[in-house]
Amino acid sequence: MTQLVLVPFYLSYWSAEIYGVWIGITSLLTLLQILDMGHHNFLEYEFYKLAGTDKVQFAQFLSSGLLISILLGLLQLLLIYVLIEANFISDIFKDVDRGLIEDAGSVLLIQGITWCVTGSPGGLLVRALYSFGYLPRMGWWGIAFTILTSVAPLLAVIQGAGLLEAGAALAGATLFYYLMMFWDIKKQLRKIALPFVRPSTGIGWINLYKSSVLSYKAVMELLRQQGVRLILAPMVGSKALVDFATMRTGANTMLQGLGTITNPMMPELMKFLLARDQKKVALTFSVVWLMLMLVLAPGALLLQAYVAPLFTIWTIGKIAFDPTVFGLLSMTVLVYAYAQPSISIVVGNNLLKPQFVITTSSSVLLIILLLLFVPPVGIKGASAALLMVEIFVAIFYNHYAQIWLEGNSVKWPRSLAKMASFSVFITAVAFFIMHVAPGFKLMILFASLVILLMNAIRYLKVAPIEMGAIIKNRGRKYFELLRGR
Repeated sequence: MTQLVLVPFYLSYWSAEIYGVWIGITSLLTLLQILDMGHHNFLEYEFYKLAGTDKVQFAQFLSSGLLISILLGLLQLLLIYVLIEANFISDIFKDVDRGLIEDAGSVLLIQGITWCVTGSPGGLLVRALYSFGYLPRMGWWGIAFTILTSVAPLLAVIQGAGLLEAGAALAGATLFYYLMMFWDIKKQLRKIALPFVRPSTGIGWINLYKSSVLSYKAVMELLRQQGVRLILAPMVGSKALVDFATMRTGANTMLQGLGTITNPMMPELMKFLLARDQKKVALTFSVVWLMLMLVLAPGALLLQAYVAPLFTIWTIGKIAFDPTVFGLLSMTVLVYAYAQPSISIVVGNNLLKPQFVITTSSSVLLIILLLLFVPPVGIKGASAALLMVEIFVAIFYNHYAQIWLEGNSVKWPRSLAKMASFSVFITAVAFFIMHVAPGFKLMILFASLVILLMNAIRYLKVAPIEMGAIIKNRGRKYFELLRGR
């Protein structure tokens, strides 16, 4: 919601040039936080294994991880300084004046300091609480963070702030948020009653070394998600970058919606996998794929058919809607959604070698495709490259997930997977026909929605019995709520 709301405000008070630099800077900041993210993600799945079995080792991993997180925050700050001195920002934004480049460097430095003292240790503490059932509570804190860090710079912009002032407002909001969250985390850690264990630099460095593959993987994945903006900026200019990023907002919104289903399910899925519980693993997969079939695929089709006039209003007429780019980016989300169960298996079990192989090969493929497609067709080529790489990644995650399941006496739900992939295929075909025969758009939309619905009904008939019970129970509660009971 914040992504959707913010764009027209920024474009009302800032030029597309300034907004393009803001987008680029935030993308670069995300990339620089990757070392932390890989380290935190590795420890998160270790925490899941230790929470119910060994609190002493859990505390040892946590205290050692906090020490390493602080050091990583300092390293990130050093990297920012090096990038500024090496004129990296001006190399990215070649069509931007010097004053704006200097402001961008200052924003980077301010955010680096803020992350070092708050986000780096805070992210690890949040993941530690996940394994003790605090994921919903931390999720609400995450909502507060999104709102606060979105509203603060926006209010500054409305008051006439430039890039530097908006960055300062963002830093102030971030510091305030983490002070409040640390106070709450301290209370929850007391309830858990973790023993005090001194940090061990040896254990910390070992875990950091093990997590290096995940950090590398996270860098490459963010290259596909947000980092591609940094590659596009010098190739197509800041204006085209804004066009691409803005049209990708719809796809990002669908991605966030998917995350509301998959992220809370990860702790439970890990328990089912460790217990080799075939029925519950299949049920977990079924829920994710049902989200794809009943919500994401039909939603993508409806957006493709009707979003153009709304897009023009949303961007205040400053950005032209490109149905090809929008459709290709929407398809990347659907392919990613289909691969989510497989990704959860590989990531949740810390299967590092498959992640390294997939990440390396997909990153090389992406760079090659961008160099081939972007010069002749611009951001259309970038969108096509992203979709092709996402398909490549999905195929290999499915391959490695099936190998792991078979090696651990759990069956891959082949029939459910085929029906989920069929929904993705039907949506892709509908997008293509809408593009080549726009006069038949409504007919194509109606026919494809009917096919998707029939496929979903067929899916429900072969899905685990518990799936039907869950849907009926949720539906009954929903209608009782509507009737005021």
